[in-house]
Amino acid sequence: MAIRLRVEPRREEGGCVTKHTPGPLMVIKDRAPGSLEVGPVDGLMTAEIWRRGDKERELADATLYAAAPDLLEALEEMVSVAESQRWQNAEFYAACVAIAKAKGETKEAS
Repeated sequence: MAIRLRVEPRREEGGCVTKHTPGPLMVIKDRAPGSLEVGPVDGLMTAEIWRRGDKERELADATLYAAAPDLLEALEEMVSVAESQRWQNAEFYAACVAIAKAKGETKEAS
């Protein structure tokens, strides 16, 4: 499976710039025959899944990609709560690494 991404900085409320397309995202099936795309609810494509024959896996990948902004936001909130409660264990640090990776702030993300 190959994914083609279009990434543009986007302004959110309050003027923050994000590198990723903010959610909510959705899976768009068959806009063109056999196509599988992911994009915001306004319908503009952000990623296109190039089908290689495993339709179930490709749909699962597209669905996970569409959920990514919501997952990132939820994980950031959980880390914030954990910090305020001074609850910092191995899972906390793993969450921090995952957030950094999702934002392209680690060498692993490239």
